[in-house]
Amino acid sequence: MKNTAGLHFLGMGSAFNPAMDNTSAWFAKDGTFYLLDCGETVFGKIWDLEVFKNAKTVCVVLTHMHSDHIGSLGTLLSYCAIVVHKQVQIFYPAETLKSYLALVGIDQSFYTHHLTPPHHWSIHFEPYPVKHASDMACYGYVFEVDDQVIYYSGDSRAIPQPIVNLLMKDKLDVIFQDTSLEENEHHCPLRELEETIPEELRHKVFAMHIPDDESIDHIVAKGFKVVEL
Repeated sequence: MKNTAGLHFLGMGSAFNPAMDNTSAWFAKDGTFYLLDCGETVFGKIWDLEVFKNAKTVCVVLTHMHSDHIGSLGTLLSYCAIVVHKQVQIFYPAETLKSYLALVGIDQSFYTHHLTPPHHWSIHFEPYPVKHASDMACYGYVFEVDDQVIYYSGDSRAIPQPIVNLLMKDKLDVIFQDTSLEENEHHCPLRELEETIPEELRHKVFAMHIPDDESIDHIVAKGFKVVEL
């Protein structure tokens, strides 16, 4: 797991690309393990990491509730509560998360759910609503790691205009954006990125949630980067 602009990626694949594992990333600060999304393959990647084992607190930031983004969250919460006795806090601005966790047998005592940015965290996450799925709340986040201001999309059809504006004004260092070669209503087509991001700024945009190996060559050929594992 290489450090890609401040984040260590656990996977970079789309929901139907298990060869690259579920897109998720982590970083650590002040004894806290921060996790961005927790899809089906994520728990198996983090439970034995030294940085995870040594962390006093685990903070999970969720972009939305599709299974490739929360599929092993229940296991993570159970493991932290029952086996290693770690506090887990979750930031996701929608009450529906509690209903989901109740359905998969997770007691509310296993976690703390924050609907607004937790001010006591050492990292401030600012949510931005994104267009991805009409039946659930979906967000991207702006936050700062290692003196870099980062936007992490989760899954979104396009980069929100306020995020584009921050990039253009040199107030954003890195964008992590799910990217697809195909035109669709749920993920950002490469064409959209080309039309939105000028060539001189494309080195700041990292594609993730990759559907297949072939897509990587097309993305890089347009001047964008791809996250590394």
